[in-house]
Amino acid sequence: MTDFLLEIYGEEIPPQSQIEGKKILYEIFLNFFNQRKIKFGKIEIFSTARRLIVIVSNLPRETDIEIKKLRGPSKSANKTAIDGFLGANKLKSINNLIIEEIKGKEYFFLVKELPPEKLDKILSNFIPQALKSFGWKKSMRWGDNKDKWIRPIKKILCIFGEEIVKFNFADINSTSTTTGNYLYSSKDKKIKSISEYKTYLDDNNVVIEDTSRKDIILSKLGDICKKFNLKINSDQKLINEVSNLVENPNVLWGKFDKSFFSMPENFLVTVLSDQQKYFSFKDKENNLSDVFAFISNHYEDKNNIIRKGNERVLHARFKDALFFIKEDSSCKLEDRLEKLEKVTYFENLGNLKDKSFRISKIAEIVAETLKLPLTINQKKVLLLLKTDLTTEMVKEFPSLQGYVGSYYAKLQGFNEEEYKVMEDQYLPNPTNDNIPTSKFSVCVAIAEKVDNINAAFLVGKKPTGSKDPYSLRRSALGIIRLVIESNIDINITEIFLESRDLFKYKPLSTIVENQEILNFIMTRLTSYFKEIKISGDVINSIVINNKELNPNLLLKKSKQIIDFRKKKNGQDFISSYKRVESILSNNKFNNSINVGLFKSSEEKKLYLYIVELDQLFNQCFIDSNYSECIEKLFGLTKIINNFFDKIKVHSEIKEEKINRINLLFFLKHTVDKVCDFSKLEKL
Repeated sequence: MTDFLLEIYGEEIPPQSQIEGKKILYEIFLNFFNQRKIKFGKIEIFSTARRLIVIVSNLPRETDIEIKKLRGPSKSANKTAIDGFLGANKLKSINNLIIEEIKGKEYFFLVKELPPEKLDKILSNFIPQALKSFGWKKSMRWGDNKDKWIRPIKKILCIFGEEIVKFNFADINSTSTTTGNYLYSSKDKKIKSISEYKTYLDDNNVVIEDTSRKDIILSKLGDICKKFNLKINSDQKLINEVSNLVENPNVLWGKFDKSFFSMPENFLVTVLSDQQKYFSFKDKENNLSDVFAFISNHYEDKNNIIRKGNERVLHARFKDALFFIKEDSSCKLEDRLEKLEKVTYFENLGNLKDKSFRISKIAEIVAETLKLPLTINQKKVLLLLKTDLTTEMVKEFPSLQGYVGSYYAKLQGFNEEEYKVMEDQYLPNPTNDNIPTSKFSVCVAIAEKVDNINAAFLVGKKPTGSKDPYSLRRSALGIIRLVIESNIDINITEIFLESRDLFKYKPLSTIVENQEILNFIMTRLTSYFKEIKISGDVINSIVINNKELNPNLLLKKSKQIIDFRKKKNGQDFISSYKRVESILSNNKFNNSINVGLFKSSEEKKLYLYIVELDQLFNQCFIDSNYSECIEKLFGLTKIINNFFDKIKVHSEIKEEKINRINLLFFLKHTVDKVCDFSKLEKL
């Protein structure tokens, strides 16, 4: 068995493109070996900032003998068709063919024995074609060649065992040589095996395993923490990114001027991490430290030249931020409202000022539903929610939207609950999974997401399959979490319907039904319930329709149904209910109940108890007295069982039969106001 190695070396590959490239390479080689029925041990894909690597172990030198059957004409075909098949395959007689039956019809087959093929020759033909068809999201050409790649290629190493797999791609001939870290290696090295390749790279400052680079980074960040008695601002996304920026990571540190602490901490961290890809630290009081760390390909920093260079760059970035804040402060948030008119939200759906107006109105509707009176200042800040999108600070640092508005509102004299709503409107989000603590902020966060979903559906931007470019699924889940985790009862259906009326949109080619959006929300709600271990049958039993979609209430109901089903008398009731279901499955409700036709006490007792239940359910508004309604069902079990034990539902007298079936339908319709017990599965 033999090993295979492919290394494509060139200019720096962006981190995300490395992830993309590794995935594509793995699929290409896996599909190729499977389709050609070539056995292999393991496929390993590696990447660094300058190379993509494929290593495949335990490959055969040549393919196995392959038996191939070619189907010819049917045995009953005319002589011309049979002679044509023989001629095409250079055969003289049908004696060279076999006959097999397919679906009752006999056909001629030619059995061919394909000889083994040398795997190195197969690979030399396959690889350039695979690279030419490589599915990069973005690629480029360079020089005079016609082939594309993510970045210009300088060298291709490809060996099978000790031999070169010869091919040409992007005007570069494959060789058996590689090079180490470009900062420290200038000579090529001829490679004869996988082990020699890995050893050479290790010795020449190239770490090909991403996990190893991350471990090195974390270890060296830990050393800096010990040196200054700090703790790292945990940022796994940043570690993942910077580990792919270098081939041999070293972590260096620097300091910035403490005068920059005049800016909010998240402004500083955004400049450090988002813009500069630096790591930040906190001291033992959990305050941001003036120490920062950065990744370098250099394993030493003579005379602190690299550190000083990065300190100068960071100083300039912080000065830029201060300048933006000063420029932005010359214009009040209220004065920025008119600037929102120049920013289109969605085509046909107006501008950001229109969106601000809609969100403010929805937030007021939610607040009114929750009986939360809003102050004049709170209503004022609702219209300013999106004004920071016109600031230079947000244009330069988009991830700070909301935070910039909150900071500027604070400077303008708004109180904490008022200015904090500017950043809370986007919660929960990928960088902050918490929900707001203020009820005012909860109202705004719900409104912001309701408007996003309605708007996207109206212009035909709803999610399809795995694609969700506007994060609508996250918005829907955000609404659900905001309602449930804030423990508020609110009918989402009404909020969405009232929100739709606020849009002043042109007629669109795609007509969106309200039910489509509500079904979309319901799907997310079902997923949320399943994540918190509420089974699908319980969810289906309590969701009668989407007209009153109250996530918090549905959760409470679900928990009470779960408790009900666990009890012995709960199980007994469900069994008696399903006796009713079995009778009704082949019948229809077609007339009112005639009390005068009741001849037995069992009929009368069942009827009177259902009437009592029906009145109770209507008076106590099931939603607010759900547990009381459930408890009342326990008394129904014995009455139902006595009815079935003593009464023949399918009476020979037609009027009696219809009346008794109608009585059972009355029972079902009444009980279904609480829960559709027919959908509950047995424990």
